[in-house]
Amino acid sequence: MRRLMLVLPAAIVIIGLAVGVALLGPHLSATFGAPGALVRPQPDVPAASVPEAGLAAPRASQPGPGSGAPDRAGQAQVTDRMIIYNVTLQLEVERIRVALARIEQVAQTAGGYVVGSNVGENQAQVTIRVPAAELNRTLEQLRAVGGKVKSEQLSSRDVTEEFSDLSAQLRNLQAVEAQYLALLQQARTVDEILKVRQRLDEIRGQIERLQGRIQFLQRQSEMAAITLILTEVPAAQEGPAWDPVQAIVAAWNRSLVFLARVADVAVQALVFLWWVWVPAGLGFGFWRYLGRRGRPSGARPANP
Repeated sequence: MRRLMLVLPAAIVIIGLAVGVALLGPHLSATFGAPGALVRPQPDVPAASVPEAGLAAPRASQPGPGSGAPDRAGQAQVTDRMIIYNVTLQLEVERIRVALARIEQVAQTAGGYVVGSNVGENQAQVTIRVPAAELNRTLEQLRAVGGKVKSEQLSSRDVTEEFSDLSAQLRNLQAVEAQYLALLQQARTVDEILKVRQRLDEIRGQIERLQGRIQFLQRQSEMAAITLILTEVPAAQEGPAWDPVQAIVAAWNRSLVFLARVADVAVQALVFLWWVWVPAGLGFGFWRYLGRRGRPSGARPANP
């Protein structure tokens, strides 16, 4: 009787546990997942499967037609237009070195700096960057550096839309990265860890490229570029005072040069006309011979 009283409660407890497991098993499996399985992303973030690892790959949600939160966030980040300014200024200056020092001083006063310069004998090119807010004031000061402004060109490019698009892409990729980090913490096998890590590296590379482009656009729009082409004006040469000795020496030297040219022409003519001088010499000799034969023997020519 005592054994029956001990076995009967134990049997009732076992039967109750079996019935409870049978009834609550589907709910527990749906809540915690099967042993070793990973928890999938929440329904508010759509997920795409990764065939290689069998893990749930997160995907950045796209704003719907009725969702205005991302647009408001983008407008909050870009309150003003982002414009990149480039100016080319060509000046005539008296002295290149003095003008370069003055240009560097103007750039530093405006809160900018010299990017680079190329200096020649009578020409130089220098590029500076100054805050876009100080562009007009800086141009006025730079015009005063040279005596004459030969040309001035200004170009601008609006990058506001590109900046907004890049910012939205960056936020989406950062959300994807956060989801992959969560999956990495839930990974159980080495293969799953490697697959998630590979995707994380790809996402991180895209994020870094976007961040670099965004920073580049910010720097370019904040600092305007001014390229100056400097040309040195040749100094006026004053004539020296008159020196009679120098004048005589110069005249003597010019006369020698003239005589040398005349002698050169005479020698060239004498050599070039050899075919004239030879017949003329023969004719003159023949004429003298005939004259001697025509005179009587022992006669002398009469005096005039």
